[in-house]
Amino acid sequence: MAKVGEGDPRWLVQNREDGKNVNNWHWSETDCYQWSKNKITSLLENLTIFQTESVGYLKTTSVGSVTGECTTNIRKGKTIFYYELSAKVDWEGQLTGSEDIIKGKFDIPYISEEVDDDKMEVTVSCTSSGGSAGKVTDMARAQGIPFIQKKICEYIKQLKEDKERLTVLSSKSS
Repeated sequence: MAKVGEGDPRWLVQNREDGKNVNNWHWSETDCYQWSKNKITSLLENLTIFQTESVGYLKTTSVGSVTGECTTNIRKGKTIFYYELSAKVDWEGQLTGSEDIIKGKFDIPYISEEVDDDKMEVTVSCTSSGGSAGKVTDMARAQGIPFIQKKICEYIKQLKEDKERLTVLSSKSS
């Protein structure tokens, strides 16, 4: 331990009256759950996944829930993202020539930094019954799963870009 006055001159953090975390040196943690919930909702709500006159359409209608936690940690100027989330997204679809509107859910049980983007699990369930329910559910699996995975990858990219920039700017400007 250094004696008073013998510290490393590169240390910017001394006895500061304003209490600022200069250059994000000390551990700081920011809760990003609400930001994540809003971002996932905006990326997945009321979007057309697939639509043609010859086959029909498939679209997301609402985000039923986003649960879990998401934090941004900064230590010694390095940003560490920790997130474990799950989401449920409602969808509906209809085949051309059919009057049945088929509804169901996409379930994303584990959104985490530990899961590779292309291996993210998305399950499809159908809550409707009818003659075209099976075909629309197959369309949701074929077209919807890659669409949902792509949107979650966009969320992760934006989390790392936006929150890093916002956290660094807020600590430098405060």
